[in-house]
Amino acid sequence: MFIACSILLAVYLFIQAINLLVIRIIGFDRTPNHLSSPLPSLAILVAARNEAENLPHCLQSLVKLDYPKHLIEIWVGNDQSEDATEQIIDEFASQYSFVKKLNITENIGLAKGKANVLAQLARQSNASIFFITDADIQVKPQWAKTMLGFFNHDTAIVSGTTVVDHSGYLKPMQQMDWLYFMG
Repeated sequence: MFIACSILLAVYLFIQAINLLVIRIIGFDRTPNHLSSPLPSLAILVAARNEAENLPHCLQSLVKLDYPKHLIEIWVGNDQSEDATEQIIDEFASQYSFVKKLNITENIGLAKGKANVLAQLARQSNASIFFITDADIQVKPQWAKTMLGFFNHDTAIVSGTTVVDHSGYLKPMQQMDWLYFMG
């Protein structure tokens, strides 16, 4: 087992080194642009199914974003949760007018699961830009402005890196797997 893990780690590190070399050679620019003025409206979409344990932390981080609150909509799709997810969304929506809930009861088109939830949430908003995050993610207050700094008129999508914070013996492998995927 140890030898197999060592080999996988070596292969992973080799692939990551090649990725970094390619990024350096092609001159990929990771410097954010200046934010446009006026700032665009944002819709932050969160799909949630049985996320009562994680959702309060996620929503708390989203309501603390360093971004004008009149330009933010936080849409949470309650995907037929069987725990306290809906009540948590309702609590936040009662405290913050920019937090909104949509109960998902059916599929639209061919979309299923999270894709269905996100499609329905996107239909609810007229925002200029959509951000998507999972219910088990906590963002930093600068998240929205930092991500927007990478947009320009030729940009269709921007993605960031998430650090996995799980306990257990698989934590190092999960972190490497996720970072490789995001790379």
